[in-house]
Amino acid sequence: MTASQRALVLAASVCFTLAGCTASSQTPGVPQSPLPTTTSVVPTGPTPTPFPRDDAFAELVGEVAGGERPDGSALDVFWEEALTEAAMATPYAPPSRVVAYRGGEIPESPCAARTSAAFWRANARYCEADRSILYDESWLRDFEERFGPFAPAAILSHEWGHHVQSSVGTSVVSNQFELQADCFAGMFLAATEEKSPGQYVIGGEVGTALQTFFEIGTADYRASEWFAADEHGSRSQRMMALATGYLSVFRGFPWCYGYRDFMPQDVAAIGPYRLLNLPGRRETSTESAYVIHAEDRSGSPSSDVVLAWIDRLPLPGEGATLDQIRALWKKGFPGLTPIEKPLSLDGIVRDGTGISQFMENRIDQPDGSVIVQHGFFALVSPRDGMGGLLILSTRAGPAPTEMADLPMVEVVLVAVNQVINRLCGPDQSGDPGDPNLNVACLPDQ
Repeated sequence: MTASQRALVLAASVCFTLAGCTASSQTPGVPQSPLPTTTSVVPTGPTPTPFPRDDAFAELVGEVAGGERPDGSALDVFWEEALTEAAMATPYAPPSRVVAYRGGEIPESPCAARTSAAFWRANARYCEADRSILYDESWLRDFEERFGPFAPAAILSHEWGHHVQSSVGTSVVSNQFELQADCFAGMFLAATEEKSPGQYVIGGEVGTALQTFFEIGTADYRASEWFAADEHGSRSQRMMALATGYLSVFRGFPWCYGYRDFMPQDVAAIGPYRLLNLPGRRETSTESAYVIHAEDRSGSPSSDVVLAWIDRLPLPGEGATLDQIRALWKKGFPGLTPIEKPLSLDGIVRDGTGISQFMENRIDQPDGSVIVQHGFFALVSPRDGMGGLLILSTRAGPAPTEMADLPMVEVVLVAVNQVINRLCGPDQSGDPGDPNLNVACLPDQ
């Protein structure tokens, strides 16, 4: 498989939902989240058999989060490096402990006061009061036994993301607070996959792991607060947050950091679509286009993204097809050279069709010089096939040819996917009860 093919498979598959939450004991100066006030007495009975501490699950938790001693764990080492590189003012320190409890029990924690056992079932929490991470071991073991290490690693890394927020500063507990932790989890998982491919995935494929985790959460843990959209963000929001973090680590951090300022109400109109803006990205509009500028705060710029609505496509009524984008190239992009096979985006364009093509573009200048770009040319069309949204995600320079340049290809395609997953089309209702709700379609945006 070529570099660009692998990039297409990897970046296009970044569609999953992470959930999480924090708990609080009302410590002054720390973001607070509401807690149930119903007390509960856990039924007494025979002492349950202790969970094993020498099996695959215990080994996984020890490796990822350090067991009860989080310092020196994979998450601890990763965030020490990441925050040192980011030159944050507040020094990083590991969580105080990682605490496992059995489903149906109330854990020993300052954040457990006035809570019920139901509050902790099928859940994991970060407690600001003593900087600890707590998780329902019954729940995480069920994930690991049936589907492997990805889900427990993702859940623990999300809660660790809440701990990281105490080092980088963040907003009060809110959807963006949870989304930022999702984004931080994506950073850790992406960095781990880069160093040890297949370590936390299912069947050796990241896309399979993400999709499986999402399906399990929807089918088996619908009642868990981990998957409550009103508490922690919608499916689309979480998918976007992880995709943002799933860039190379130090390039992803500024965008994850941008979630602290992210407001769901920040929406732009482009033709019949509404676009939820990217966190931490500067965006401007002109008479003919909407531009999402490259993010350069990390020292390694991301791609520029240009969007334009076309009222009349060259081939009427076809929607987004390969013939349609070929006609657009011929009409307006004479210097464009397609590379590899086109990628259908129909699976992520909910209310129409979509197609994308990796390309190199050469633009002749009046002085005889030539500007060379590479990136993705994408087209999205509403269900009726009339008109289309053109998305150009580009970087300077010729198209990469070596496997070492794979992250460069991934960055530009991830930008395309993030834009598409932030679109609300003319055929979407915005019903908050819809399990496939796109966040840009919410009526309060």
